[in-house]
Amino acid sequence: MTGVSMKILMTMPSFLPHRGGSEIMAYELAKRLVELGHEVVVHTIQKKGTQKYEKIDCIEIYRFKDIRLFPKLSKITLGKIPAIFSFSAIPSLFKLVKKIRPHIIHSHFIADTGLAAIIVGNLLKIPVITSLLGKDIFDPIDPVSTKWHDTLVRVMENSSRVIACSKDQKLRAQAMGVSSNIKIIPHGVNIHRFTPKIKEDLKKELDIEGPLVLSVQRLHPRKGLKYLIDAIPTVLDKIPSVKFVIVGKGPEKAKIERQIKMQKIENNVKLVGFVPDDELAQYYASCNLFVLHSLYEAFGIVLLEAMASGKPVVATSVGGIPEVVADKKSGLLVSSKSPKALADAITQILLDPEMAQKMGDYGRTLAESRFDWEKIVNEYLKTYLNYDLCA
Repeated sequence: MTGVSMKILMTMPSFLPHRGGSEIMAYELAKRLVELGHEVVVHTIQKKGTQKYEKIDCIEIYRFKDIRLFPKLSKITLGKIPAIFSFSAIPSLFKLVKKIRPHIIHSHFIADTGLAAIIVGNLLKIPVITSLLGKDIFDPIDPVSTKWHDTLVRVMENSSRVIACSKDQKLRAQAMGVSSNIKIIPHGVNIHRFTPKIKEDLKKELDIEGPLVLSVQRLHPRKGLKYLIDAIPTVLDKIPSVKFVIVGKGPEKAKIERQIKMQKIENNVKLVGFVPDDELAQYYASCNLFVLHSLYEAFGIVLLEAMASGKPVVATSVGGIPEVVADKKSGLLVSSKSPKALADAITQILLDPEMAQKMGDYGRTLAESRFDWEKIVNEYLKTYLNYDLCA
């Protein structure tokens, strides 16, 4: 978009090879920035099995050891965001910023490394962009204590720019008392990787003959998977041949397995666990319908992946999801914690192939026109350039 080549330092609590919504978003953004001729360096916590320094797709990654200065106090006092007291990020970030002298520091999340970014950025006079990515603003299962709102607000207020991935997040930040200008930039999707053009069908490999309903998620209480499991018997009453495939791992696995057994639906539900990125697109391509019953999503990247794959979706009308899914156009939105509403929506789409096809086509068009990463990356660049040139 311009001839200016930038050096961007991203700091966040986790990065590849760990996979989650925020890690995928940061990687996709960084990769495209590098492809456009910019330099991206990632500063993140070193986790078990990772190297202190490495390069992934020309993205430099520096990892620091998360040594808590007050480990006992942080566990007792800070509850759901213990890393706010993890000042171990500050020395390594200060050293790295001094070494590479970036034009911009981009902090993903307010908590964890966000506080360090503000302190280091202010000390070294480097603009800081802070992204709001979810649970540091709101989580219905593990809510952030209100006594930390002032700290989180100060981090946002001292940022050169705050970026929210959805209008819902922006409103929640403003409700906390953030008065600074918040820009909405949605997450993107790789429309070349997730595409209806994939012809390989996994149904034979998964021993599935009837319709396939897919869900991709972390097995965590916030995802509300138990409501989907409760909805399945009602769906089976009308469509006995349907199979549900659930991709993902997490702390709820044993509980979900027990629930499946209690419902006596073991023959119709497959928990396939973690699926590598290079195989995930095939799962989307093989399904007839994608479902996500979450209690809260700041955005919902998996919904974008399903839509880009040309699949109709059923999701809960919570958080930023209504900004991703066009109700009755790319899928159906239902109220949360209602297995009956979920079952009715799933059944309605599966029994109407023509409607399913129209929804899938609309979702693909939406992904191409609004959420293609090629468009999203330019929005980030505009923001970076605005504050770098003013610095």
